[in-house]
Amino acid sequence: MNAKQLNRWMTIAVALFLLVGLVRAATNGFDARRSALFQKLREARMAQGPTDRKTLYKQHPTPEIQLTKIIPVPAGGTADLSVHGTFQPGTEFLLENDNVVVARESMANGTYSATVKVAPGVGPGVAYLNAYAPVSGAEARVPVLAIGANHEWQFTANNGWLIRMVSRNQGLIRDNQGEMAAEYDAEFYKNGAKAPFAKRVLGLKLPTQTERDPYYRGTFDEPDTGESAIAEEMTQLLSKSADPKLSEAERTRVMDRIGVLGEKAAKIQDEAENPNAKKREDDEAQFGCRTIRFSQAASNWEGEMSCVGAPGSQKLTGQLKYLSK
Repeated sequence: MNAKQLNRWMTIAVALFLLVGLVRAATNGFDARRSALFQKLREARMAQGPTDRKTLYKQHPTPEIQLTKIIPVPAGGTADLSVHGTFQPGTEFLLENDNVVVARESMANGTYSATVKVAPGVGPGVAYLNAYAPVSGAEARVPVLAIGANHEWQFTANNGWLIRMVSRNQGLIRDNQGEMAAEYDAEFYKNGAKAPFAKRVLGLKLPTQTERDPYYRGTFDEPDTGESAIAEEMTQLLSKSADPKLSEAERTRVMDRIGVLGEKAAKIQDEAENPNAKKREDDEAQFGCRTIRFSQAASNWEGEMSCVGAPGSQKLTGQLKYLSK
C-alpha cells in the first residue's frame, strides 16, 4: 500500500470513527429517546386497532400537570424533582435537556419524582419535563430546572470594552412566545475603568433542545427608572381614596403615600431634564448597542454584539462564572 492509499484509508477510518461517535451520542439523547417512544406508541395504537382521534384522546387524554416550581441548580449539581398532576397508568416521562441525566425516577399517586444530575461546565439553560399519555401520546410540557443558578458572563469586545452580565434572581422570565428566558443586569466598561459608562437590562433567549440553535440571543433595554411602578401604585391609591367607606385615618395614610410618590415622580422628571441628560444622550449615541448573541466554544464563549453609531458591530470572547448564593 503506497502513501496515497494509506492516507485515503486513514481519512476513511477517521470519518467512520466520528460517525460512530455521533450515532452513539444521538442514541443517548432526548431526540433518540423520544423517537423510540413514538415508535412504541405507534405500535400500541396498531395493536389497539383503528380508533378515531377524538375517541383515542378521550380514552388517553393529555396529562394534566399542576403548577410546578422551577428548581435552580448549578452546572455539576444535583436536584430532586417532584411534579404533581393527573397521569394515567403507563404515562411516560422524558427530560428535555441532554446536559441533564436522570439518576432515579418513579411515578406514584399522581406524582412524578426524580433525582437528576447536571453535567459540569455547561452554560445556563432550562430543562423541560415532557409527559406522554399511553397509546395516544398526548403530550404536556413544563419547565422544571433552571440550570446555572446565580451566574455572570464577562465578555471582552474587540474595541476593548468589558461587558459584565449578571443574572437577576435566578434570571428566569417568560418571553413573548411563552418560553423560558433569562434576565440580566448588564454593565459596560471602557479601557479598564472602574465605573461602567452604560447600564442595560438584557433579556436572553436560551437555547432549547428542539430548536437546534446553539446561540444565546438577547436584546439590551434601558433600565426602568421606576416611573411605571409609581404610576401603577398611584392609580390604585387614587381609586382607593374614592371609596366612601374608607376611614379618615386610612384616607390620610393613602393621601400621604400619594404625596410621597408624587415627589419621587418629580425627582425622576428633574433628573431627565437636568444638564446631565444631554451627556447621557451623547453617551447613548456613542453606545448604540442593541443585540447580542454568543455560544460556547472549546475553552471559552464567543459571539458578537450588534451596535449602531460609533462602536459598530463587535466580536466578543468571554467566560462564564458561577456566583455564590
